[in-house]
Amino acid sequence: MNPSMRNLVLAAFVMGFTLMMAWNEWTDADVHEADGVLVVEGELAALEKVVWESEKETIVMERRKDEDGEFWWVTHTTTRMVPVKGSSTSVPVQNKAIPSSPHGSAMPKPEPKKTTLSAEALPKAVDQKEAASADGNEAPAQDGGQVVEPPTVEDSHKNPPVGDAPVAAETAEGETEGKPAEDGDQAASEPVADVDSPSESEPVTDTDEKPAERKPAPPTAAPVSDTPAAAPKREMEEQVTTTYYKAGLNGDTLLANLSPMVAMRKLDSGEATFDSVCQKDKAKEVTPKATLTLTISGQDHELSVWCQSYGTRDWYVQKIDGGQVFLVDDDVLRTLNQAKTRLADRRLWSFDSNEVVTAVIATGDGQSVQAEQPEPDKADSLGWKAFGKPINSDESKSIRKFMDSFMKLNGSSYRNQEEYAALGLDERKELQVKLVTADQREQTVTISYDGTDWWAKSEHTHGSLKLVLAKAQPLADMAGVLTKSSAETEPVDSTEAQ
Repeated sequence: MNPSMRNLVLAAFVMGFTLMMAWNEWTDADVHEADGVLVVEGELAALEKVVWESEKETIVMERRKDEDGEFWWVTHTTTRMVPVKGSSTSVPVQNKAIPSSPHGSAMPKPEPKKTTLSAEALPKAVDQKEAASADGNEAPAQDGGQVVEPPTVEDSHKNPPVGDAPVAAETAEGETEGKPAEDGDQAASEPVADVDSPSESEPVTDTDEKPAERKPAPPTAAPVSDTPAAAPKREMEEQVTTTYYKAGLNGDTLLANLSPMVAMRKLDSGEATFDSVCQKDKAKEVTPKATLTLTISGQDHELSVWCQSYGTRDWYVQKIDGGQVFLVDDDVLRTLNQAKTRLADRRLWSFDSNEVVTAVIATGDGQSVQAEQPEPDKADSLGWKAFGKPINSDESKSIRKFMDSFMKLNGSSYRNQEEYAALGLDERKELQVKLVTADQREQTVTISYDGTDWWAKSEHTHGSLKLVLAKAQPLADMAGVLTKSSAETEPVDSTEAQ
């Protein structure tokens, strides 16, 4: 064997041996437990209770059993701060602020529009006004039959003549109003409106006279600061709410992951521990996010849940008794961390829709009608129809509409039976639907109404779930129509359907 071939065989042998040892390391459970990957040991059958306690909520999962079988019941308590009833939350009323300009300053008070006379027309207008006062008659109209009022002294100061050139009045758009003033002509075409002008009995004869005393302007409100006033501090109180429900499919997965509870790895001595990893603000002491307690065969195992790792969002978990720190997959604790939306079971039966082959629909007065779903597991299934009737018959169309709506029905929340019983409400059965699978498993959903709310209960729910009125009421109405129509035709033997 030449040297190159010998080296190739040796490399292949080393690679095969390495792969075999890696596979043995990965699949050997004893090796994992010896390395500390196992966090809590125990089987699902021995798990009795799970408690998750955080700052704002407490979740208690307990194994229970009734005539319909075993299930996990959840008591979920949440705490939040709410305003005290009757406390003032209004903001004091302030004076209305003066409108501001786009530049942030107060808008100036608008001045009345004035017409400016030319320098040469000024003395002529004054002479005409004097003559009219002496004769007791009004001065003749100079332009359009209107009397031209003399300008005020203030106007003469605002528009002083420049040399001998005539000064023409300008409009707001900057265009010359009228023609330039000439000798003997009057430049203005409209009267001067100024509340501060001298009266007609005291005409202006000399522009150098001391101006008449102006009346003081009415006081205006001081500008209000643009900064809004701080809202009054609300009085807050702690509100505690407790809800009850049955754990659903996510709860089943959670319980399987906790018995036994296995971590991805254990932090070795010398590695960054939870206090250095989770402490973002060095000035604040790091505290656990939650505490997890598992009761297995009567023994409590307490764990501190600290923070999530950067990127993967996995959890750093520490054994309270031993102080060991583990990195646990986020999938293991996600349901507890998001229990409000993930843990409750709102289904009314445990079957999949393609498992149910027959249904018996009954109203509160005892009338019933049967439906069937031939070959529901096939992709080309035609769906529900009236039992023993053609698929395109009117009865089958009505049955199909009812069953399609019913199979989408879910509950919204469980009720506390003890608190509900204390209300003394008269709960009346309105609708009952029995579902039967191909292997003869049965579950019956009973829908009732207490005058205010609609409720549903079955062997699967182990309690009563509140229904949405907009979904429950139409179903009860449709069931009444179906059973009445079926009673008017040939009755169907329910034993044959099953």
